[in-house]
Amino acid sequence: MSKNKIKTVAKVTNKTILGIILGVFAFLLYANTLGFDFALDDYSVIRENYVVKQGFQGISTIWKTHYRFGYWNSTASLYRPLTLTFFAIEWALSPDNPSIHHFMNVFLYALSGFLLFFVLSKIMKGKIIIPFIASLIFVSLPIHSEVVSNIKSRDEIMGLLFVLGSINFLWNYLNKNNILSLILSLFFFFLGLLSKESVITYLGVVPLLLYFLTDKKIGKIISTTALFIIPTAIFLFIRFKIVGGTGVGESVSILDNFLQGAPDTVTFIASNFIILGKYLLNLILPFWLVHEVGYHQIPYAGFGNWQVIVSILAYLGLIYIAIKGLRTKELSSLGIIFFLMTFSIFSNFFILIGTAYGERLMYFPSIGFSLFLAAALTKLSKMDLGSLDIKSLLKKSGLLLPLLLIIISINAVKTVGRNSAWKNSYTLYETDIKKVPNSAKLNYHFGLELVKKALHLKDNARPTPENKKQYSFLLGKAHKQFEKATKIYPKYGDAYAQIGLSWYRNGDFEKAMPAYKKAIEVKPNNPKALSNMGIIYYEWGDYKEALEVYEKAIQLDPKYVDAHRNIGALQAKFGNFSAAIEHFLIALKYDPKSATICSFLGNAYSDNGQPALSTKYFNMAYELDPSLNPKNKK
Repeated sequence: MSKNKIKTVAKVTNKTILGIILGVFAFLLYANTLGFDFALDDYSVIRENYVVKQGFQGISTIWKTHYRFGYWNSTASLYRPLTLTFFAIEWALSPDNPSIHHFMNVFLYALSGFLLFFVLSKIMKGKIIIPFIASLIFVSLPIHSEVVSNIKSRDEIMGLLFVLGSINFLWNYLNKNNILSLILSLFFFFLGLLSKESVITYLGVVPLLLYFLTDKKIGKIISTTALFIIPTAIFLFIRFKIVGGTGVGESVSILDNFLQGAPDTVTFIASNFIILGKYLLNLILPFWLVHEVGYHQIPYAGFGNWQVIVSILAYLGLIYIAIKGLRTKELSSLGIIFFLMTFSIFSNFFILIGTAYGERLMYFPSIGFSLFLAAALTKLSKMDLGSLDIKSLLKKSGLLLPLLLIIISINAVKTVGRNSAWKNSYTLYETDIKKVPNSAKLNYHFGLELVKKALHLKDNARPTPENKKQYSFLLGKAHKQFEKATKIYPKYGDAYAQIGLSWYRNGDFEKAMPAYKKAIEVKPNNPKALSNMGIIYYEWGDYKEALEVYEKAIQLDPKYVDAHRNIGALQAKFGNFSAAIEHFLIALKYDPKSATICSFLGNAYSDNGQPALSTKYFNMAYELDPSLNPKNKK
């Protein structure tokens, strides 16, 4: 074998080893999430999404409906069928098991680290030092904890994986003029769009990479980029046919994005810069990691606010560095422009999105940050990195390796520590409420988790005096969280509904009903509040009023299980067994694992003179919950 071939083989082997090291490192960083539960949006996307829970049978529906079709009845503009398909397959393989989903997130994240290094090395003409450092920084960033730890954010991971695949095949096409590689590049981009819509910013990344990392003429850059309009147009056409509209200009709740309530444009821009500054801060010094900010943790500000000034100066500095290195094609310039371009869609300057702050939104843009930081660190070494290998770097690194080691060590410790907050929804809200105590939404959701914990204690623990005391304590604390949420945002309908439910659990119907009515007043389209009002009317013996509010609830949400079950119970009480069966069947469709509903159906069919069906549903109920079987009762 010739010396050149030996060098080539050694280089490929070194790249493979370094890529595997990155993948293993990334996997180990998130290994502590493998036993975590579902959390946050995992419920609406997986755990309580009846279409996803159909497994393989639900896949056809997934591709014909919007992102959260299986969870809520309202229209929506998100369309991410490929990500949901993965979730449905995983559910089919291991139902109601968060571990399989967490494993896939961690594995795909590790694969992302490997591929990022591989692709960066390829497009940088075989250089490995900067690609390795940039990839190492990327996988270690604590701001990625949400993406990996929260199963729902698989859309971010898959979107990036397909983008990396697209870049890889694009470079194959550019180097070998292979049409098949071009087709694969366009196809992988299309798969990325089907994973998450924001991958569309790749349209700006293509010419950026071609300008900085090739010697292609401007005409070739434009013509190559134009090809990616084809999969974009196909995706947008399919998306429009499924969900209708673009989603741009849709109403955004002030609870999700406090910028919606800014009194004027100046305040909007200034306040937004505070958020933009926090993104940079958490990339550089990851000590204030939260999954959401919410109304009204950050007060509206003007341009005289010091945080606004610092943020603007920071971004102006980045823009200056980017422009300065544009002509000479500096990697630091590439990193900054990549960051700003891919983040632009989430910046709230061009379109108002559904959140003011979300660390998951930094996933794709943080590649640009990692590349910029890698370029800045290697500049400190004052060495020609073009032909430098790892062994030479270890000997001649100067400040580079110590600085890199400090950065990676801090990031690793913060990542592993931050992961623990994502163990479940309760631990997440309990952790983050300490950092954002004035967020109405976080106070509300922390209250919900306290209620869940109290009810779990009541249903699963012995009724000892200590457990009863703890149960009352948790419910009382939850009540205070709901009241605080309404003080922060007086129009918080869901919080008033929970206050009503809190009074109901205490047996005080007279206080519960006004709270429910307040909830309906500030949020008329609140099916849960209506259904809960119906329960009180039922307790009072006002069955007609109860039926009326239950029916209003299912008009607002035809998939609302509790309302259908309650209507079924009322109709059975009235002797209308056919109507009762109809509503019980609808409820069972959306909650197929409910032993209670199956038992209700067994009774309804029995009373309706249909013994065979009665036996069928009683047997289903006993299989789901053996304690319901009279034979198991002493």
